[in-house]
Amino acid sequence: MSTSAPALLAALESRLRSEPRVLVAFSGGADSALVVAVAARLHGPGAVAVTAVSASLPTAERRAARA
Repeated sequence: MSTSAPALLAALESRLRSEPRVLVAFSGGADSALVVAVAARLHGPGAVAVTAVSASLPTAERRAARA
């Protein structure tokens, strides 16, 4: 498998399309933000992003993830 950005994006889209709906663990970072954006584009309301709240998650990051 190629590791070029277009090839990786195509592989992600293919994998997400293979599911009727998706749940994405969203950390607020760039990687999970990309997965959430692609999932939302492909599945609309069938894509859900979740963030776990714990003592290890700074309040500022939780607020940023909600935005």
